[in-house]
Amino acid sequence: SAVLLKAPDAARPAHAEGAGALCTFAVGEGRRIREFEAEVLRTFDGEFTYEAGYIAGGVGHLGPSALLKYREIHIVVTTFGAYEVGDEQYVAAGIDCDSLRAVSVKNPMNFRARFPQRSSAYVLATPGDTSPDLRALAWRHKARPFFPLDDQDTPIFLHQADLGDA
Repeated sequence: SAVLLKAPDAARPAHAEGAGALCTFAVGEGRRIREFEAEVLRTFDGEFTYEAGYIAGGVGHLGPSALLKYREIHIVVTTFGAYEVGDEQYVAAGIDCDSLRAVSVKNPMNFRARFPQRSSAYVLATPGDTSPDLRALAWRHKARPFFPLDDQDTPIFLHQADLGDA
């Protein structure tokens, strides 16, 4: 299995310690910080090239990054986040995603194009800038009733005539 995390507080020391080091890392935010001991398998500069999509050929930069191993899980920790199209970020870390049972992806729009052979997908609601659970977001400007926040039997559909010049 493999997971990719923007975790600068783990990436920088792992990058500094180098391959073969056994270090204690802390990842997460707020009360959800978890510490674990992992081996640094390799470090890399975080540069990768997008293979597909509207930015094909473009270069992404994750900053100083490292590939860690915790039990049987490969964890790629990066200094910066970057848009995810396929598995380019994993490839930059030296991971062959096709050889793994499970791979975490952030982008719910692009993963099927890269992993068409995967028979199942699980949506995880994790901390961060966005969430697939719309109820967890701090909505400030919304008209009520509002799906999924308000319990309603029938969705309310607005038509162009209802919107005016909006």
